[in-house]
Amino acid sequence: MAAMIQKPRMTGKPARFLYYAASALTLLAGLRVSWLAAAAGTVLRPGRPRRVRLRRSGPSFFVRTPMDIWTIKEVCLDRDYERVGVAIEPGWVVIDIGAGIGEFAIDTAVRHPSSVVHAFEPSPGSYALLGRNVLLNDVRNVRTYAVAVTGVGGVARLDISADDGAAHHVVATASTGAAPGEVTVQAATLAGVLDDLRLASCDFLKIDCEGGEYPLLLAADEATLSRVARICLEYHDGPQGTHEQLVDHLTAAGFRVSRTGSRAYREIGFLYAWRP
Repeated sequence: MAAMIQKPRMTGKPARFLYYAASALTLLAGLRVSWLAAAAGTVLRPGRPRRVRLRRSGPSFFVRTPMDIWTIKEVCLDRDYERVGVAIEPGWVVIDIGAGIGEFAIDTAVRHPSSVVHAFEPSPGSYALLGRNVLLNDVRNVRTYAVAVTGVGGVARLDISADDGAAHHVVATASTGAAPGEVTVQAATLAGVLDDLRLASCDFLKIDCEGGEYPLLLAADEATLSRVARICLEYHDGPQGTHEQLVDHLTAAGFRVSRTGSRAYREIGFLYAWRP
């Protein structure tokens, strides 16, 4: 395996308990409403998103489930996507693959109004809430696309059987009809996205697509990856691949790679890639 920087983390049940305890304090301090009250409200009133707002004049978001709130914590409070070597700067072109309800795209756009964020989200429910949150925060520098970015362009099948929209994921790139619990969505490759947006380069690529990072990146050749300066992604080790494969692929394409494992789950973590 290619050499990489690795930030060690304590794992196991004690580490998981400490992580969740610290996260509860982060949420209580970072949101204008109690995260417990917000979570209870979204559970008790499904289909009626509840509005939460970050403290210190941060953006607001309509959320559906406790997981939406948790993602806001990871993105906007923990800054999990902006760590070693990849802090976003003003004026950058940013691509957000797996934009969800817009927490990363909108937070980036608010903090860096001179940047442009292209947000891709294939799940119909999440995409609708993404658009609603863009309007809520009146951000003019976010462009949204109901497209799955994966290894093959055309049409993909998206598994939407989970109640939690954050868990929806691409199961196949195919033109055949969707099975129960699936929908067909438009699909594009990373090269296709860069070409369609007429981007010679992307300053920052954020990826969170529930295992879809493997077909997406492993299908991207060196010429495509040379158009990307920095990458931050959440990896999900499993049937589609392991993070070691991504490290090898990105290193071969000229990136330096750092990994930070999750304190709660061994199969999840973050990879940060940048060009020396």
